Amino acid sequence: EFCDFPDDSCGTFDTVGQCSARPEVCPADCPGVCGCDGQLYCNACSAQQAGVDVSEATSCLKPVGGDYAATYWAGGLDHLVVYKAEPETDACVTLYADAPAESAPEGFDVATLPDTWVVTRIERTSGAAGCVPGESKPAGEAVRAMGAIGSLSMDLSGGTSMPCTLDVDITATFPTEPATALLRATGVAVNDGCP
Repeated sequence: EFCDFPDDSCGTFDTVGQCSARPEVCPADCPGVCGCDGQLYCNACSAQQAGVDVSEATSCLKPVGGDYAATYWAGGLDHLVVYKAEPETDACVTLYADAPAESAPEGFDVATLPDTWVVTRIERTSGAAGCVPGESKPAGEAVRAMGAIGSLSMDLSGGTSMPCTLDVDITATFPTEPATALLRATGVAVNDGCP
């Protein structure tokens, strides 16, 4: 069961929820919704399947532990790399986005703003210490994410394609444990982005 709040208030303002059965089958559409637990789900049905109601008033863009950095470099194909160092697990999660790009890999449903950018891959390696722009790759074999859902948005510099800062709210799924990685931060400064 999950607690269904008729006004989708997540129990704020002393509203009373009603126990409802968890759905057994959900549609495949994945616009992304925020659950009352602050986690991102594909849709309301997926959240309810996990035992959580949804609300537009709840923010899923709360920073998730880790140190974030990003870098940009221009070319025929522009590149953006977002780094998340996770000292508590000694891991590095690296997100790669390219522009202009035509389509995302299978299993990736990440909304990007501007929409000319596409998240092309996400990797996890061991070694949080080397998880910054300009460092050689962190130690260990890179494990590629099988899928991702969420959003990546950028504040562009004066009509150019160069990002100054970015906001990221993405859940990536991996074939190894831990099965998910959360990249959630706002206002991440992009090295070499703004002129």
